[in-house]
Amino acid sequence: MAIDKQRIERAAALAQAELGRSVVALNPDWQAEAKTKRNDARIFGVKNTNGIPGHLFERMRQSPDYLWLTVDKMASLGRSVDTDLVNPLTYRPMTGSTSGGAVNILKGAIDLCLGTDGGGSVLAPALATNLPAFMGNGIGLRGGQGRSTDGIPFMAGLGVIGCTLDMVLEATELLYGTPIQNENHMQKVSVAIPAPGCMPMPDGGDCTAELRTYLEKLPSGNIQWDWQEIQYDTPYDRVALSRQLQQLIRENPHRLYLSLEGPIDVFSADETIPRSFAGCAPQIVAGTPSKAFVKVANPCGCSGFALPCDRLATGFVLLLPPGNEMLPAACVLAHRLMKAAPRPEMFERYFLRREKFCEAFSV
Repeated sequence: MAIDKQRIERAAALAQAELGRSVVALNPDWQAEAKTKRNDARIFGVKNTNGIPGHLFERMRQSPDYLWLTVDKMASLGRSVDTDLVNPLTYRPMTGSTSGGAVNILKGAIDLCLGTDGGGSVLAPALATNLPAFMGNGIGLRGGQGRSTDGIPFMAGLGVIGCTLDMVLEATELLYGTPIQNENHMQKVSVAIPAPGCMPMPDGGDCTAELRTYLEKLPSGNIQWDWQEIQYDTPYDRVALSRQLQQLIRENPHRLYLSLEGPIDVFSADETIPRSFAGCAPQIVAGTPSKAFVKVANPCGCSGFALPCDRLATGFVLLLPPGNEMLPAACVLAHRLMKAAPRPEMFERYFLRREKFCEAFSV
């Protein structure tokens, strides 16, 4: 039993080339550990933070289905924009703070990564790189305590970003310790979507109108989706949206919440720090908000999916109320949303099938 030699050597070479950038360090024992893994084991990285519970990291490391390869860079100070890294898709500063892990997936060094999310630090970088992710605060997958840049205290949620949704869900089930894709017995599921006009997107489009073009393409199945339009007062204000979402959950704890968000950090950086300064510069560098529900999922104690679509640095954000009751239905909807909006074939060829690999020159 050993992982495919050519595959792991290529991954290690790519990771080695990123040392000092998106890779902080390589697992010094990866070669020995590779011999104990299955041929098709997933290669994973871990965010450079002490907020990931050691027992969960070890559960994944010891599994024959996973090989730990990289320690992935975290955005300095846990910021939501990583000024040290470039997003390989948008050519803009990489979204943080689980920034290195998402970049290393696109670089081909790893298949998935573990990260922490205080106010969007897993879900936002996943959307920015058109990768799926799941953050599990609401089902008890949590890390350390912290406070957001706008003063909201939180218990960081543990999350997984991966090449495919199946990879993300399989890793989450291992961490959670039980299947999360159980057969769903619900015949009707309520899903809240933004009301028309209340959530403008960075490119000038309306979230509701754009979202409905995808909902019309959803594959049919045994669940009836009850789309409920909610008027969000200030969807890009994290404090206000957190309060409204918590109130909505109290009123109906059996409803999912869906939005379409992005392009993430393309037209400007969506970060709080520049906005604390006076003058016109903050409006220029950080004046176009692009993150809404990705920023409130964890502070509200929810779990959430980031689900890429066919638009650059854009995707669906699907939130679940605390607990695991709505998890099976959310998994069904997540799969159907990705089928309704597949990523471009060129993205799949370069970043998923990894057909482009160039050997480095060596002396």
